[in-house]
Amino acid sequence: MELPFKSRKLKDSIKRITDKAKNLNLDIESLLVYGVSKEEGVIVTGKEVGKNLSEYFYFSGKKIAYNPYRVNIGSIGLTNESFRGLMSPAYVIFEVDPTVHIEFLLLYLKSNIGLGLIKWYGDRGGVRNSLRISDLGEIDFPDISFNEQKLFYDDYIGKKLKVDALLSELNKQENYLASLKRSVLQSAIQGKLSKDWRIKNPNNEPLEKMLKLKRKNSGEELSIVNDSDEKSFDIPKTWKWVKLGDLTEIQNGYAFKSPNFSSEGIRLLRNINISIGRIDWSNVVYYPHLDIGNLDRFKLDINDIVISLDRPLISTGLKISIIKEDDLPAMLLQRVARISYSELRINHLFLYYWFNSNHFISNLSIEDSIGIPHISTKDLENKKIPLPPIEEQREIVSIVVKALMFCNELKNQIADCKKNLKDLLESFIIKFFGEDNVNKSQKISTHSKNNNFTRTIKYSSQTKLMELVELLKEHGKLHAEDLWKMSKHYDVQNIGDSIDKFYADLKEKIETESSIKEVENEKGYLELV
Repeated sequence: MELPFKSRKLKDSIKRITDKAKNLNLDIESLLVYGVSKEEGVIVTGKEVGKNLSEYFYFSGKKIAYNPYRVNIGSIGLTNESFRGLMSPAYVIFEVDPTVHIEFLLLYLKSNIGLGLIKWYGDRGGVRNSLRISDLGEIDFPDISFNEQKLFYDDYIGKKLKVDALLSELNKQENYLASLKRSVLQSAIQGKLSKDWRIKNPNNEPLEKMLKLKRKNSGEELSIVNDSDEKSFDIPKTWKWVKLGDLTEIQNGYAFKSPNFSSEGIRLLRNINISIGRIDWSNVVYYPHLDIGNLDRFKLDINDIVISLDRPLISTGLKISIIKEDDLPAMLLQRVARISYSELRINHLFLYYWFNSNHFISNLSIEDSIGIPHISTKDLENKKIPLPPIEEQREIVSIVVKALMFCNELKNQIADCKKNLKDLLESFIIKFFGEDNVNKSQKISTHSKNNNFTRTIKYSSQTKLMELVELLKEHGKLHAEDLWKMSKHYDVQNIGDSIDKFYADLKEKIETESSIKEVENEKGYLELV
């Protein structure tokens, strides 16, 4: 492979660390266990119950460690001079000779060109690329002196400190915007945003007339909650507190049978498909049309509000969204709630903004009785919502839409500034190696993508959740993806963690137990030794 700078292979300058703790005179219990993450590099992971720590690798001082199955996205880190610890054999740990400045090497491997080379040499053709130490040795490294490496690294760090200071300020601005958006929503549901409108429209149709409309599926009129039952904040005199269950209909999804999930049919909306303010169909299952039967009541409609009943809150907000035309057709799976309503009583965007307000989120009752943080439809039904007349709701929505559009424009500008700053650092690296490198990693990635091939899928739902060795005994040679999906590690609710556990187990079976091996000349396939 041609590069626009003079290079040499890394294999003559790196040495893998494979010192098992059991072969050394160590107080194993006094040592911490480490792993590697993309964001933080080498981090403490803790000691898992039942793990034989004597089989773990021990290392100390400045070393580089990486996850061979996630290094292609930057899961690699460097330890310091005073480091001492244990790490699973699932990771690769190595040291460098005196010709390599180790911080420069780490910077190089995490740069765009370095990641491109990692993808090139680590493509195994399986579920995820894997970079073995021998693959790492084939990576092209700039053929420059140690001092030249150090000078560049020191210069880079000086520039990075300035960029980091600017990024820190931009992060503060992002946090301020998030607070501003929450403040706008809270002001909206308290009636503060529409104060001027109420003054200009004193003869607005009274709320009582709207409340006398019959509920959708019964002859009952809407009940009013006594103001004394809700003391979160005061509301305008023309508003009323109403139970959500009286104002809307809340429906849990249907327990579609997972063995019948298909690659075609009608989409099933699962809780993992609900993100903050959007539906994510990147991980989708289908249900055959023939098996739908009399389940039409679980079909979703445009403008339905859907909320995840399991793990409803994540760090950045509530897992809730509004169904759009592009999301249809789809059906509601169990553990997802659909909130349907009459637009004559409540504007769907006003309702959606209330769900995302501090008032709703801070009063959400999250339980953990089934081992998963969850909310119940009954709790949702009992929530009290401050309800203004319908015309005032529409005015509030109009004001909020404009405010949120302004906030989103500022957020996009901040995101662009952050990207430009990061690109500035990357361009500094690119110029050091030559302008042609801008396209180098793109060529590498494209070449790898073009190496796709068709294969016979041997996945069987009859042999699932099994040990890797047992699966290979049952099926013979298997592609890594099929082996993963039938293994005990497969978890559709947590794909990333599932793949990590699978490859950690596979690496142990290949390198430690020698019970499984890669099929020679058949990329991505595995068999028993």
